[in-house]
Amino acid sequence: MHSSPLHFVTPEWLTTEFYRSGLLQQGRVIQACHTPLSVPDSSATLQRFQLLYSVNTRPILPEQVVMKYRPGHSGMTEVALFQLLQTHAIQCPAVIPAQLWGYRPTEGLSYLLMDDLTHSHVVLTTQQEACLMEQTPTDTQACAALEALACFHGACWRQDVLKDASPVFGRGCFWDREQQFATNLSIRQQEFDAFQQAVQSWFPAELLQQLATILPHLPTLWRNHLQTRLTNLQQVTVVNGDCYFRHFFYPNTDDNRPVYLFDFDQATIQTPAYDLVQLLVSYWMPETRSQDQREKRLLQHYHAALIDTGVNNYSFEQLMDDYRLMVIFQLFAAIKEQIRGCAKPLWLNRLMCLLGAFEDLDCQQLLS
Repeated sequence: MHSSPLHFVTPEWLTTEFYRSGLLQQGRVIQACHTPLSVPDSSATLQRFQLLYSVNTRPILPEQVVMKYRPGHSGMTEVALFQLLQTHAIQCPAVIPAQLWGYRPTEGLSYLLMDDLTHSHVVLTTQQEACLMEQTPTDTQACAALEALACFHGACWRQDVLKDASPVFGRGCFWDREQQFATNLSIRQQEFDAFQQAVQSWFPAELLQQLATILPHLPTLWRNHLQTRLTNLQQVTVVNGDCYFRHFFYPNTDDNRPVYLFDFDQATIQTPAYDLVQLLVSYWMPETRSQDQREKRLLQHYHAALIDTGVNNYSFEQLMDDYRLMVIFQLFAAIKEQIRGCAKPLWLNRLMCLLGAFEDLDCQQLLS
């Protein structure tokens, strides 16, 4: 029995895979030493590899890389995302550079070999900092992250990309068929009932009543605003699906290095507002979003960056409608976090931020 699930990552295996993928045309890997890499809030296991190449290696490949791996098929969505980008020759500078990816049935794990950016970049905020609302990225940092997100969304806006992505990524928790959505809605109802029972002794009764009133409207909202678009893959894109500032690498020096988006384990097909609400509403109370019109300025900055990628059929007004719609749906994603046993600051602060956005963005108007 092997002591490490990464026993297969040998110099010989790396050499073979680098040649197979076209990354290497001459030379070989002669040594691969790995050490654990600790990354806050990561649900995957990461190992840093120090690679040594023969003197005649061409082209020059990174000497330090990070292998991310997850047991079973839990990381296959991310593997599929990188395969999709490669298949369609999409070179998105905002996506963290990856060398190899795949699934190992013998070891029962998916893997992703990425450039090691830990010396040149920092994560904008940790999950703990975010859910306790202790740190807000500067507007400069937020704008750079939104530019990276728009770059990714714009690259995946194409019909040919979405058609290939559709069987793999699904449509988030909304789906494109009535039966699928009805099943999902039934689960949301069960989760809300369990949530209400768990918190009714202390959670504000008027907010519980508000949530109970919103829930029955979800099918109509879905039919009116999402079903046709999700079925026809119109004005939607591949989204990160777990889009928080902790999933952006920001350069730690002012040398014009790119901002990178990473961690695509929950990638799915949805409106771009799916990611934007996670990023700008979760853990930002109304006063943070409204200060100096921060939210509006950031959304306008994102939209301009999206248009710059070549997207020409999506107005800012449509973006705002989708943004308000995703606030409504993600209320129940926050409730799901409580049911799953997430830490109270995580789900409670997120839920209160979303309820605040529901009010100040007049999401009630969508229900009527």
